[in-house]
Amino acid sequence: MTTNRRLARLLVPAALTAATAIPLATAPPAYADQVHCTTVPVNEDWSGTCYRIPNDGDSGGVSGDAYVRSNRAADFARIQFKAKGENFYLKTKYEDASFWAYYYYDGEWLPFFTRVQLDADESQTINKTLSEGRRVDIMACVRAGCARINTLRS
Repeated sequence: MTTNRRLARLLVPAALTAATAIPLATAPPAYADQVHCTTVPVNEDWSGTCYRIPNDGDSGGVSGDAYVRSNRAADFARIQFKAKGENFYLKTKYEDASFWAYYYYDGEWLPFFTRVQLDADESQTINKTLSEGRRVDIMACVRAGCARINTLRS
């Protein structure tokens, strides 16, 4: 057997495994509750979905994510907040996605970060410190619209 054929026998199964794992990486966990979120789609080609994860291992914390996706292609922008550790995970498969996060303090929404922009196929983790029990608001946007949820808690 030639070296190229041996290499192909090793790489093809690995590539197929990776290709099937990619969509799973963007799916919400099985224990997440789909909830109403504020969406601002420009047209019917895009839609938004939000999830809450009330039992995430952080007593009193509520994790979740906002997800805006194309109904015609694999393009999406997603922001996830994990209450345990106060981490934000940003990911996109769309050019020019932007992300916002706020927390509620003393009667007003204050920014954690605003308009963090990522290009297609990029991801970023942002770690923040926040006292327990604060409300958290997250939003993911593309040019065609946004998805936003503000019922999360640190």
